[in-house]
Amino acid sequence: MTMHLCPVFVTTTKTNSKGKKLNRKQLIAKAEHQKFIEKYTKGQKADKKVLDLMFKSEYTSSMKVDRLAFGKTGMVRGVFAPPKEKVYTGDKLIGIATMHKSNSVPVFKKEDAAEIASMRR
Repeated sequence: MTMHLCPVFVTTTKTNSKGKKLNRKQLIAKAEHQKFIEKYTKGQKADKKVLDLMFKSEYTSSMKVDRLAFGKTGMVRGVFAPPKEKVYTGDKLIGIATMHKSNSVPVFKKEDAAEIASMRR
């Protein structure tokens, strides 16, 4: 009988977990998890939903940040010197040429000006 003809509940990956022994690493992890659960339940019996809510509240409270320490841009507030005013001196620009359809182009070299003047219109 092939596997595709078997019903849904038949599987080849099921293993028996009752007889499975835990190794040293798994025993340590299980003990740490038990301490974690006891920390939140304080010895009382609690279900998973209660534990999740308790963990979520503690986690979110530990992640809270003082919003007054940040400005609108997200940077720390402080006193900074104003930036220097940017002024173009015009030492590299020869002029502005007009190409076809009123397209203004900056000209930096005399060769560029001659090239733009000789273009087809």
